[in-house]
Parts: sequence; structure tokens; C-alpha cells
Amino acid sequence: MAITRSGGTVAAELLDPRTSSSGHVLDTPRVPLDRACFNGSAPWTHLTTPFFVITDGVAVEDEGPWAESPAERRRGPRATFPDAVASHRTVQDFCFGDDLPRRRHDHHVDIAGGPAAAAYATGIEESDGIKFPVGRRACQAGPTDDPIMITSR
Repeated sequence: MAITRSGGTVAAELLDPRTSSSGHVLDTPRVPLDRACFNGSAPWTHLTTPFFVITDGVAVEDEGPWAESPAERRRGPRATFPDAVASHRTVQDFCFGDDLPRRRHDHHVDIAGGPAAAAYATGIEESDGIKFPVGRRACQAGPTDDPIMITSR
């Protein structure tokens, strides 16, 4: 990944974006290229779910039913992204409701030291027969995947 000037010269470059944040913690100051990488890869995942599964090299496993609560069961596929896909985590879990939109997205936040996170989809809307979440709520996830801290976005 690189930031180039209008004349084509390289202003800054990350040769391996996935490992560039090794050793970072939540309050590590970010350089512009780190922010650009995350601000490109995270929205790509959110906006292309579930369509990214047809991307070359993405492996998807069915994790089977998953209970968010006794009253709500969801399907939980796990996606493993190849090195060629600059996603913010190699392995990510997704939970879909019976009506099919994504309800929850679990991953580890590598750029902040690797804590487990759960992002809940909110505000499901429909366009041309396809349902999409239009908001999200991010939580730190505990050892049993229960949300332990809610932040809004």
C-alpha cells in the first residue's frame, strides 16, 4: 500500500500492511498510512458482506448455529482472507439472522493489540430486495464472546 503524489512519486509506503501494526495497543499514535490502510480495509469488509465470499482465495466455513441469546439463533460462517486481500484481520466470524442480513461481525483488532471485538449491525434497510445494515455498534468481546463494553459509531 502506498500514498503517491500527483506526479506519481511515492510519499509513504507499507510493504506489508497486515504486520505494520504489530506491537500496537489501543492508544498507539497512528501514522497517516496506518489510518489510510484501516480506513480502506474495514469499510470494505462492512460494505461487501456477504458478497466478498466470491473473492478469489477467500475460504468460508459454516460454523453452524450460534445463539446470541436463548430467543435468537443465528448462522455463523467464518471467513479466512488470503494475503492478497488487505482486510483488517485474516480470520473473521459473521452471524446472520434468519432474515439473512448480517447481525454481528467478530474479529480481533490487530491494530490495537488484538482484543476481541464484536460489531453489531443496526438499522436494517432494504434496497432492490437486498437487506443491508445501515449502522453498527462496536463492543469489546469477553472470553465467552459476550459484549463487555459498548461504543457507538
